Amino acid sequence: MKKFGVFLAAALVGFLLGSYAFAIEWHTMYQATITWEASPGLEDNWELPATESLEYAVWLAAEADKDKTNAKEVGITSDLIYTVTKQDEGKSFVGVQTLRKLADGSITSKSNIAWSDNPEAVFEGTTFGLVYWHVPMMVQGLKLLNK
Repeated sequence: MKKFGVFLAAALVGFLLGSYAFAIEWHTMYQATITWEASPGLEDNWELPATESLEYAVWLAAEADKDKTNAKEVGITSDLIYTVTKQDEGKSFVGVQTLRKLADGSITSKSNIAWSDNPEAVFEGTTFGLVYWHVPMMVQGLKLLNK
């Protein structure tokens, strides 16, 4: 019975630490600059032909869209950095997808999207999301009542 109690305590601690490790860090901001590591290339170590290039599509998906089926592409860049400007209120996750392009600019294939809520896709496993709320307007007509 004592062994079971130790096992149960260890399992509970592991569960709590595991839950903590995957907590989303929410950042409130209208714009956020996101960076990532370059795609290592093509699957199975195939070489990218010199006439082709890799670019990156940047996506936003609302937190409520659990399957990210309504994600919106917000830009494409050849850089490893992009400034996301939130348009919709609420919480969102950021995603980046590698695009393989021919010399004429046509896309031949796409990677899966690496989402900011996926511990395997983010730097040091630190998941994050963006939050934006429209700011209320400033009051007007201030006056002193006790003259």
